[in-house]
Amino acid sequence: MGQSEEKVLIVDDDLVMLELLESGLAADHEIYETLSASSAREAIDILERVHISLVVSDVKMPVMSGLDLLAKIREKYPNTKVILITADDSQKLHNDIKKSGCHFFQKPIKMNLLRDLINRELFVKEENGFAGTLNNIQLPDLIQMCCYSSISTAIRVYMGNQSGTIYIEDGEIIHAECQGEEGLEAFYKVFSWRSGRFENLGDIVMPKTTIDKNWQYLLMEGHRQMDEAEALRRDEEEISLPDNKAPFLNSSDILRILIVDDSPMMCKILTDMLSADKNIEVAGTAVNGEDALKKIDDLQPDLITLDVNMPVMCGSTALKHIMIKNPCPVVIVSAMNNEAKTGVLDFLLLGAVDFIQKPVRTMDMEIQQKRLITSVCNAAGAKISNFRRTRVAKQVTDKKKLPQKQSSSLVVICSGAGGYAELFKIIPVIPDIQSCIVVLQEMFPSFQSPLSESLNQKSRINVKALQDKAALIDSQCYVALNNVSLGLKNTSQGYFLEPEEDITKIDFSDHMPDNFLKAASDIFSDRLKVILLSGANIGTMEGLAYVKKHQGIIIAQQPDSCLIPYPLEKAAAKGLITSEADIKEVINIIKR
Repeated sequence: MGQSEEKVLIVDDDLVMLELLESGLAADHEIYETLSASSAREAIDILERVHISLVVSDVKMPVMSGLDLLAKIREKYPNTKVILITADDSQKLHNDIKKSGCHFFQKPIKMNLLRDLINRELFVKEENGFAGTLNNIQLPDLIQMCCYSSISTAIRVYMGNQSGTIYIEDGEIIHAECQGEEGLEAFYKVFSWRSGRFENLGDIVMPKTTIDKNWQYLLMEGHRQMDEAEALRRDEEEISLPDNKAPFLNSSDILRILIVDDSPMMCKILTDMLSADKNIEVAGTAVNGEDALKKIDDLQPDLITLDVNMPVMCGSTALKHIMIKNPCPVVIVSAMNNEAKTGVLDFLLLGAVDFIQKPVRTMDMEIQQKRLITSVCNAAGAKISNFRRTRVAKQVTDKKKLPQKQSSSLVVICSGAGGYAELFKIIPVIPDIQSCIVVLQEMFPSFQSPLSESLNQKSRINVKALQDKAALIDSQCYVALNNVSLGLKNTSQGYFLEPEEDITKIDFSDHMPDNFLKAASDIFSDRLKVILLSGANIGTMEGLAYVKKHQGIIIAQQPDSCLIPYPLEKAAAKGLITSEADIKEVINIIKR
């Protein structure tokens, strides 16, 4: 993305707080641009020159307070939304702010909640809510927007020939009706509908009150009931122990795991699957991030599995605390829905070692168990002290359309657990080059497209998920699954890549990149570069030996910068590495 259309102005006379707010909101730089002012007067000057969508202002400031600034904004810029921040817990002040029609935050600020509110406010255009029919939006998101905005409305939900209505008064859910039922039972029934159409009925006369619980509790309980219902629908299958042994554990080692998930049923499923390995002990479970942080000191787990979306404290906040206070390998175990895709990428860039999709009944449970055990055992060997926070590149909007020129050289990047962050350091800064790049990433199939799309948005070259036949052309990067055999063919039209298996039926058995590296070496010989990143699947190393024999070069990321250095160290011990390099040197080698 180029310059953001939406602009958020931060106003605070405390320069330290101003810097903290700017830093915290920078995570959403692709959604909106932030500007700052150290006084209300400076803020007014900016408002006169720049179209500001939303102002976040401290209340207590010298000369001109945040409330005075609010009055000026209401007078001259009625379409600009305002969020006030205060350390004053006076009920009168809170009531005055609420009457003004804007939101307020009590210091100390929970940055994730402030970011959520800003994102909602930027896309709710009417001060008194909205009316009409909505599609392609999740019901929980719609309810949250209405409740956070403290409006009174009714949401009618349609699914097939069924319908139900949820009533909200001053930001609280007071009543629900559905097919003859009312109250809590009706609310949870409507909330459980996975798809449908919503109609916002606007400001209507409210019926009787049948629900007296706050809306946050209702949403959390609704999600919990949905999780349990989904888990109960799964077929129970006998799960047998996979043949593979944990690559990073000796037979005498016991891997102690803390499972963090707000669904008791999912905790039980994961516990049963992991406990089937004699080298694994589930040390405990936690229902959210806050609960996990309380238990880490007592349990001292070797590894944590962490869900993305949880109540009370979300997974991303918990992960940040873990990385700072209790560094420990973390594997994300989450459903791969649209909401989670971006979240999973954020987690991996924050220091999570790997991602596993939650077990689903549409796939073989034994295969899923094998994948889960292999991943946690690999991640257990992670050297968390080697992790360095990734500065994510901005979205590129002015990509050049390049001629489709057949490549005469090839770069193969092998990456695995712990390697995601390195890809985001390397691929976005590669310029137009006279080579094609193929990334072999060890990952779940459903994550291939989200990873490729995110890299493409941030890169100058084109990045695409390799899911069918594709030509090897300059300045093109393909992201392929490392567990799928790739064919490399030389035709009259040029060189072509093609997955040789149905990627939806991968069994996560030990498919190795050896055959692909041999085929690439036969075609490109000394014009082949192989880059090994953290956790790379090096197979039997026959492929690497073949590359070396045919004068190709093999570059390994420096082990002391890898989360999972073991495969690279193993290849180095066999004398297969041409040289080791830090990420900057890797980039320069690819450019040559």
